[in-house]
Amino acid sequence: FAAPGENLALEDIALTGDLAGGAVQLAGGARLRGGGSARLAGSVAMAAPYEAALSVDLERAQLRDPGLFQTEIDGALTLNGPLLSGGVIGGNVTLRETEITVAASAFGPAEIPAIRHVNDSAEARATRHRAGVDRPGKADRDVQNIYGLDLVLNAPARLFVRGLGLDAELGGSLQLRGTTVDVQPTGQFELIRGRLSL
Repeated sequence: FAAPGENLALEDIALTGDLAGGAVQLAGGARLRGGGSARLAGSVAMAAPYEAALSVDLERAQLRDPGLFQTEIDGALTLNGPLLSGGVIGGNVTLRETEITVAASAFGPAEIPAIRHVNDSAEARATRHRAGVDRPGKADRDVQNIYGLDLVLNAPARLFVRGLGLDAELGGSLQLRGTTVDVQPTGQFELIRGRLSL
């Protein structure tokens, strides 16, 4: 399974589903292409709004966005409530060694302007669809799929922020509340050591 927009790929997927009482009970796992594993368990109703009670356990899951961050995560995530929108994403995750890159390009425009494709092929349209670039703008997608948040993010140490003359190690904890379109963080990361070169 590949989700290019999220820079995520799963391999060796093993998933079972048992149908009973209008719901499917899911259990299984996969290996992340960059390293680590994820295990899924829980149930999803078979009728709208697809009420879900799902949990995902992450073990040394490697996540990265080239030029922005690279991290390794342990922890457990949950999704309770309507699956397509309105559910609550919760859980407790711990970041192992994490590298955050601060680059001059991070302060530039993030959105690609609209592109009009002329006489493109069905294959090209399918590729854009799989990559998620033929869908409405980010703001439109977020409004359609809003999830509540109740997440705790722990990074006791080895959270490195580097770039533009900055070299720092941080540690701390954040609690993320609110929704996916209105994140309300509480907590803080404190400086363990660092320097800024001008």
